[in-house]
Formats: sequence, structure tokens, C-alpha cells
Amino acid sequence: MEKAFNPLRDQPPETCSVNGNEYRIQSDFRTVLDWIYLMQGDDSDEDKTILGLNLFFGDNIKVDDVKDLVEFLRWFINMGNEQEPPSKGPRTFDLIADSGRIYAAFYQAYGINLRKVKMHWWIFCTLLEGLPKSTHLADIIELRGRKPEKWMNAADKLELARLQQHYAIGSDHYDPMAGVVETLKGLYQ
Repeated sequence: MEKAFNPLRDQPPETCSVNGNEYRIQSDFRTVLDWIYLMQGDDSDEDKTILGLNLFFGDNIKVDDVKDLVEFLRWFINMGNEQEPPSKGPRTFDLIADSGRIYAAFYQAYGINLRKVKMHWWIFCTLLEGLPKSTHLADIIELRGRKPEKWMNAADKLELARLQQHYAIGSDHYDPMAGVVETLKGLYQ
């Protein structure tokens, strides 16, 4: 059983050691957001992989370390979990699509202006997960996952469908790790 990150006791990672080489990671949540935007771009998967690694580790990456750094990056983005959580049902949340609501929720709940703070990705995720239900973000997530109820009349169901369509997460959102994994398979086989 893997040990979960405990924000009260554990120091989130700031470095990564690969093949005896020490790399400092750009751990701010904005770096992960920049990386997601990069992965959605039109560059080749190989270019995205290299540019993405440069975002996190700088440009002094040794070629022999690339595969291990990508694996570390997967682990880092998943907050120390070896595997990504399985997705069940329709997507109700997206970091990019919900960025404005995330900003507002952090300000509402914690008084944190995300434009002005530097925050480790793991701390950001911990606070994001702990946002109260009284935020607009929570309302939208709940709305996206809501199923029509038996008691609803046709007008209620139509309104629910309209709101869900309005707040739907676009199908154009890219799985940022998919291209990286495919590129690695090509580079190292």
C-alpha cells in the first residue's frame, strides 16, 4: 500500500534524483497548468515531451534521464500516486475549463488570490480538493453530474439539460499524458 501525501507532516517534493543526477522541479501549480496548455497544442508529441520536461526541469536534461523524468512527472502530477484514479461517468471537472471558478473559489474559501501566490502543486491540489460546497465551482460540478429525477416534469428536465449543455466540458480537452506516453514508447522501443 502506497503512502498518501500528508500535508500536515510531509514535505512535497522539490527535487528528483535520476541516475545520480539531481533535478530541481518547478513545483508551482502554474507550471502544471502551462504544461496542460502545452500538451493541448499542435506540436509533435516528441516536441511536447521535451518542452514539457523543460518547463519542469529546465534545459539541462540528460538524454538518458528523459524516460525516468517522464515517469517522475506522472507521479508528481498525480500527487505521489502511482496510478491515475479511474474515471467513472461523465467528466464533471476540468482544470482549464473551470479555471475562473477555481480562482473565485480559492478567493471565496481561503482568501487566496491565486494570481499573487506561489503554491506547490500538491498543496494546490489538497486545497482544491477541500473546497467547501458553498462555492460556485461546487455548484457547477454537481450540476454536470446531476441525473434527471423521477419527480421532475418535462420543463425541469429540459432546464437541467440546457444548464448541463451550457456548463459542459468541451470534448476538445486533451489528456496531457497520452501523447507523452506514446512518444516514450516510440523513443525507447
